[in-house]
Amino acid sequence: MNTKKKIAVRKLLSGVLVLLGFTACDSDGPGNELCEYGTPSADYQVKGKVLDQTGKPIKGVQVVVKDLDAVFVKGEKDYVSDYDTVYTDVKGEFESDKAHTFSIGSQEVLFHDVDGEENEGEFESVTLGVDQMEKSQIKKGGSWYTGAYELKAEVKLSSKKK
Repeated sequence: MNTKKKIAVRKLLSGVLVLLGFTACDSDGPGNELCEYGTPSADYQVKGKVLDQTGKPIKGVQVVVKDLDAVFVKGEKDYVSDYDTVYTDVKGEFESDKAHTFSIGSQEVLFHDVDGEENEGEFESVTLGVDQMEKSQIKKGGSWYTGAYELKAEVKLSSKKK
């Protein structure tokens, strides 16, 4: 079948699918743009520092980065949210692994003192949303990929009252 007949058949079939409620993309021929189907996505990483109320770094604080939109299937019926857990170093700094998400804005970061009195006291837990962090785009995107982002947080944890 020659090219003109192939295009005519494809357009006829596309028209039938549209009448049935389906849509199709046709990237052949001049002036037709490539159509894409998908979900917008981005890459991100969370970095920051955890301090006490006096500004002293706190080592060993558990930092849990939760992406509320990213859900993956572990088994047939087992759905697990996407979490990344890291711990602060001696300077109170942390850096999560790079992750992929469907939307920047669906992340939460939880800070937990998990070592008790070991680091000069016990501290209250804190949860931050993206709107409470500094967000910067570090790589431009295009089409469905919106780019890469860095989320930064400096958190001061309050002492637990005894």
